[in-house]
Amino acid sequence: MESYVAESQAPETIMYANSAAVSVGELIHVAGIGVLRAMVAGDADESICYMKKGLLSNVPITSAVTVAQGNACYWDVSENKIILTGMAEGDFFLGFATQAGSAAGGYVEVEISNLANFPSALGNISVHDASGKFKASYATIDLAVAGLVANDILIIKSGAYTLTSALNITKPGVKIIGEGSVEITGFAGADYCFKTVLGALTATAEITFKNLNIIHTDDASQVGIQVDNTSATKKLNVYVDDCTFETDGGNSIDIDHADTSNAVRVYGNRCTVEGPVNMVTADNGDRMRFDVCTLRGGVVTDAGNFDLEMLFKDSIILHGGISGGHSNQRCIFVNCVSETDADPNVYALVDGDDNVGSATDQIIGS
Repeated sequence: MESYVAESQAPETIMYANSAAVSVGELIHVAGIGVLRAMVAGDADESICYMKKGLLSNVPITSAVTVAQGNACYWDVSENKIILTGMAEGDFFLGFATQAGSAAGGYVEVEISNLANFPSALGNISVHDASGKFKASYATIDLAVAGLVANDILIIKSGAYTLTSALNITKPGVKIIGEGSVEITGFAGADYCFKTVLGALTATAEITFKNLNIIHTDDASQVGIQVDNTSATKKLNVYVDDCTFETDGGNSIDIDHADTSNAVRVYGNRCTVEGPVNMVTADNGDRMRFDVCTLRGGVVTDAGNFDLEMLFKDSIILHGGISGGHSNQRCIFVNCVSETDADPNVYALVDGDDNVGSATDQIIGS
């Protein structure tokens, strides 16, 4: 009887020179190529043959993990074993299990795929490193956020999602980006949808939210994005681009300032914000800038005696909707209009009669 290898399992090889020495059977991930399995041992920068596509037999499983047939499997580079979620930095997607297995049984077979084939096959929620290299996919946004490491990019494809918890962003450099129409509803009973909880930092931290519709309507106090710099020790910059916020009364963006020695800066671009933007200021470098935004909930600041800069450019702002403040805080309006909460809305150029709280106002281009 003739034997054959199914086309989907046919091994495909490639010559490649890795930057570090490898042993026979060692698995590596190469950006732009995918998973490679060393067919022979090789020294650093030595071109050797790797398997690029095919079936891996007897792949060990991490302790306490159960693998179902068809599961997306990831490779724990520290243990050289399969994991399913909660990847650490350096771990990578390996392929799909062709059989069930558990740590008790020890091993499974995994079909590895070309890089171009697996990202789209892994569902709507995926994590990539800072260079864009695919790392992992997750069943929920909650699991994905929990697995983020510094500078990771979380990509969420079109769809409606409901969080199962309040989500803490604990690593600097993280970007949460929606592709298409992405609607995220906050967890019922949670105080907020997203919160920055970074702790001590070695350098200025940046967090980005892009192209998301954040629905924080569980009650009249639920917050969309909670910006908190507790123990941050360095400046925190938060970028909110192309986002919309729906609220039942809670602040859409709420900015706390526990670490008073370092500035907090929030930059909004092309956003529609239904709830208030609320900021506690505690540093002369504090800043809020909104460019081409609609701020239907207005802006509220505390009475902190700091040189907070609030810049609104080409934006629509709730009429009389800027309150609180201190005379050393500055409201700068560049080509802005005010909007009443009437039906239909009434618009007017922002001028010196608009309520800017106790902040000092400056009107440009009206």
